[in-house]
Amino acid sequence: MRRVAVMVGVLMWTMWAPGTEARAEDAPPPPDPPHVDGPKRVDLGYQVDIDLPAGMKLFERDEAQRLLREGGDDPSGVIAAIVQPDSPIDYSIVVAYDDAGHISDDDADQLDASALLTSYREGTDTQNATRRSMGVPELTIDRWTDEPHYVGATHQLAWGLLGHDTKQVQFVNSFTRTLGRTGYLSINVIAAPEQIAAAQIAARPVIDAIRFRAGARYEDYDPHTDKSSGIGLTGLIVGGAAVTAGVKTGFFIKLLLILKKLIIVIAAAIGGFFRWLFRRKPKAATPAPDRAPADGAGPG
Repeated sequence: MRRVAVMVGVLMWTMWAPGTEARAEDAPPPPDPPHVDGPKRVDLGYQVDIDLPAGMKLFERDEAQRLLREGGDDPSGVIAAIVQPDSPIDYSIVVAYDDAGHISDDDADQLDASALLTSYREGTDTQNATRRSMGVPELTIDRWTDEPHYVGATHQLAWGLLGHDTKQVQFVNSFTRTLGRTGYLSINVIAAPEQIAAAQIAARPVIDAIRFRAGARYEDYDPHTDKSSGIGLTGLIVGGAAVTAGVKTGFFIKLLLILKKLIIVIAAAIGGFFRWLFRRKPKAATPAPDRAPADGAGPG
């Protein structure tokens, strides 16, 4: 089973302040990494297409994985990363595919937000001992930012979590899972906590523009020939891939081993995509305190 480590567990926002890196004041922005400009239909592989909206830039699989890998992460499963350079909101979208097998939605009416939140909190408490040993700040889950909900018409499962670490750094999850015939897409919006609500709205046209082709859609599943993941929506929320792998004890410890990579992934996303984005925004957006900003200079 393909494991998409970057998409399981809690995504931590590692704050990166534009302008903290040394640069020449008048240096031109770096050249654009290879990308696709919208509007355009793009084949993402795995029988998945996106009608990339105007104003969006998409890094295809090899380039997205390269940028993530340069940040120190193993980006297995990532098939695209998307930014909107001219948006007042600093956010990016990372898309991955997991061929875990068919996910049953039979428990769609049984998603218990209170019980799931308790599970996250209990699991996080268990994780923290291991986090200490790994030199990673301990976590506290505060609340849902978006209670788990499933839209049967589009076969999309979404949820969001807000929490903080022992250094009082907030993190936020904004997860969407689009189910397919024998796998699912992870579409995750990355933004600072104070911008996540606006980022979710801005990202919605992109999320809706990503779809499985006929033959690979959820409704094309054939129980007689296609593999099943053995899990439902609840299992997908609390850790899908680890459940499928048969982890019955130490479940959240297993997820934690992935979390250390997740923190690196977010830092890489900010370093690779956001810094590229910041350098193309007017410096007036982050003026220096002691002098007027130079025209056209980027803040990063």
